[in-house]
Amino acid sequence: MANEESVRNQTKKDKDNLFYAALMHLGEFEKLDREKTVFILPVAALEVHGRHLVNCADMLGAEVMAEYSGNLFADKHKDWKVVMLPLLNLGSDELPLPGSINFSRSTVYNALVDYGRALYGWGFRNLVLTTAHGGLAHNLALDDACRTCNRKYNMQMISPAILVFQDYIFGNKFPQMEKELGRPLSENEKTGLVDLEHAAGWETSVMLAKHPEWVTPDYKNLEPTNVQLSPFFKKLGQFFDGIIRKIPLVGGMLKNGGVSFDESLRLLKVQHMIYKTQKEKEFSYSGDPSIASAEIGNAWEAALSKDLFSLYEDVFITGSKKPNEVLSRHSALFILRHSFIVSLKWAAVAAATIALIYIHV
Repeated sequence: MANEESVRNQTKKDKDNLFYAALMHLGEFEKLDREKTVFILPVAALEVHGRHLVNCADMLGAEVMAEYSGNLFADKHKDWKVVMLPLLNLGSDELPLPGSINFSRSTVYNALVDYGRALYGWGFRNLVLTTAHGGLAHNLALDDACRTCNRKYNMQMISPAILVFQDYIFGNKFPQMEKELGRPLSENEKTGLVDLEHAAGWETSVMLAKHPEWVTPDYKNLEPTNVQLSPFFKKLGQFFDGIIRKIPLVGGMLKNGGVSFDESLRLLKVQHMIYKTQKEKEFSYSGDPSIASAEIGNAWEAALSKDLFSLYEDVFITGSKKPNEVLSRHSALFILRHSFIVSLKWAAVAAATIALIYIHV
């Protein structure tokens, strides 16, 4: 699998300030500057990615993000050390088909808090999580773990990957892609890259760039999903978008989520297709795999990793961003955050206690 291969490839080291944790000795760890060392941890589980991609697509994507961005940081900041951690094979909200391994959100959260606590115990503060899986529960678990470790251990733990990747999925980064490609994207390519993305244009391209032998040749014959709202519901969504944005708290969630209300409805329809109707309709991807190419995969790796690197600098070098500002857009749904749910539980316990005391007085 992808992480096994990455460990084998770690035997060659070409930078004095970049290390692979799995191959380090105790003495090397002891010498690391606690303040000027950043750890990068890919987090992803096995998940079915269509019938044309192998199940390690998210694992490969998370490792590609970590490897490329980590190398950029090591190249630019020679006085820092970068430690690449082995992939943590956990994930939540995986596509419910044979071959996917799904963990509960709490399992992912607890594992990452333990990871942060272990590094903190040895005096380290800086940890980056990379993931290529966009599931809601999965990314909330990563975000929640970051907030917990930042609060309890004064760490600088960030989860920037999906925050950045979503800009590509929503079509906001085509200029950066075209710069790396050295050519304009065709309209067909642009259309095929913006349908939420699962085992389609983006992920198939990454696999073609890294392991074309893992992609079945029939990907070129797959049709785009092209999920759209009816004109009526699109206009209705646009109408409510203007109203919702004016409502306190709810409007903030919509704004921080980065998409309009009508687009949110469309994305919910896409998610329903992927998670609920795939068995009867044979949907196991979302987007257009046929437009994929190794060329797009290589450009994505370069462009997205530069965006990640920029955020690393903002947090660890300049301090222009606080760690809790570099989390996925899923955290805009604050009512689903771990801290909010825990607060509700304690409020319920307090209310029940007060009620019992009142009854027995």
